[in-house]
Amino acid sequence: MSRDTFHHCEDSRGHRQVFVNGNKISRVVWADEERGVVCFHPEPLRCHRRGPLRVYSRKLRGKVTVVFNDEAKTK
Repeated sequence: MSRDTFHHCEDSRGHRQVFVNGNKISRVVWADEERGVVCFHPEPLRCHRRGPLRVYSRKLRGKVTVVFNDEAKTK
């Protein structure tokens, strides 16, 4: 996707921190700031019950904020 508000792990824009309603979320697969949705893998990692090669993931909704690590270091 070419939108600046959509972030995923393979978009080559560097490491970043993702917050939903002010809470930091780790293991994020993708995040959409415009729509307020984040997909992540909760800990501990586990297999999805419908497929042995799929990892269980969850979606969170709320106020999504993405901060690039370069911006976080300067603040």
